[in-house]
Amino acid sequence: MTKAARSHPFTLIELLVTIAVIAILAGLLLPALNSAREKAYEIACRNNLKTIGIAQTGYSAAFDEWIVPNYNSRWRGGPEGNLWNLDGYWTGQLTRFGTVYGRYKHLKSTYFCPSYKDWDDGFPGGNGQYYVSTNSNYQTNTFLCGMRDQNPPGEQNRIKKLSSVKIPTLTLFAGDSFASGGAISYSSYMAYRHGMRELRTDQTPPASTPVPPVGRANIIMIDGHVESVTYSQTLGGTNYTKRGFLLDSGSTDF
Repeated sequence: MTKAARSHPFTLIELLVTIAVIAILAGLLLPALNSAREKAYEIACRNNLKTIGIAQTGYSAAFDEWIVPNYNSRWRGGPEGNLWNLDGYWTGQLTRFGTVYGRYKHLKSTYFCPSYKDWDDGFPGGNGQYYVSTNSNYQTNTFLCGMRDQNPPGEQNRIKKLSSVKIPTLTLFAGDSFASGGAISYSSYMAYRHGMRELRTDQTPPASTPVPPVGRANIIMIDGHVESVTYSQTLGGTNYTKRGFLLDSGSTDF
């Protein structure tokens, strides 16, 4: 090859072929990169739940084996005005045992799932209607942790001791949920956002979920182990949230 031939510029066809090859390679690589990123998000979510589970163990050790209540008598009238008091909600209670709470997405928080990005946290100027203590992408099991000020007091209003748990590996403590959601009573209240995008934007009872989610929800059991479950595994209703413990045990005085 002569010097003149080596210096000959690319033709238009050669440039187009090169661009096409780059586009094909990018198309092949981007799904793999997105999959790897989502996997990293899911691992971070599971680590958040692990930290929450360790904090719950610390809470029970400090409070005579009581499991942290979803919220207690201090849940109303926080320092920021007419907002739920963080000190009275489970998210705030567990900060004394290793979790980190941040009200907005740009803040560090154990209670934010990296895979859950399309929710409005109510940051000044936003439309979010969430209270200071409820900006959490995870929620607790209603029937295990209890809810304050319900009349008459029912099975979902009793906080329980660890001694009421008979099969810890089957007893749901907390899991993926929606930012606007309350405690988990039906397993359809959980958000199945891993592996496939969760199309629902709020918790829905089983009868209102005609098309079951196809992703997975990360959950933590009261023994501290984390699982990733599908909607079909949890059956949507209360069978999954009432397993493993004495439902009518515990106290409504908290």
